[in-house]
Amino acid sequence: MARYVEVNYYKRKQAIEDALAVLGEPVKNLILSYLYHNNKIIIESNYCSPIEEIQKALEELLGSSAVLIMRLIEVRDFDR
Repeated sequence: MARYVEVNYYKRKQAIEDALAVLGEPVKNLILSYLYHNNKIIIESNYCSPIEEIQKALEELLGSSAVLIMRLIEVRDFDR
């Protein structure tokens, strides 16, 4: 069971990073840093904050653009 949870966290981390990568590496890193420092959002291979918290933080940061990023995350998360 623990291995399954780890795999899901890893998939979520990869999906989020892949979706943000379309914005460019510096922007991706800036957004991930902002999410952690301002919203305590953790996106790691062994633990990820709940997707609802990530979505809310992205919406606060990016406004309506967050919908596009969340769609990219969902597509990448379920394709793996």
